[in-house]
Amino acid sequence: MKGGSRALYSALFWVTEWGMMLGDVLFAVWLIPLITQFEVRVSYPIIGLNGCFFIFALYGLALICDVLRKKLSIQNR
Repeated sequence: MKGGSRALYSALFWVTEWGMMLGDVLFAVWLIPLITQFEVRVSYPIIGLNGCFFIFALYGLALICDVLRKKLSIQNR
């Protein structure tokens, strides 16, 4: 694997790992008020349908980066 490919592979790996980790945490923060029926402030950015779409987009970005990373590692064998 060349230097540029290695840097791209590392960046895709980093985005995948952090995207999934942040997605898990934000999903828990989004789900806990739904289960407990706790009233949160409207200004909270991850509550409601917009929060759900944001979390889904974060998971989608991490999934796309994971697929690209695996495709890159297969091409460089």
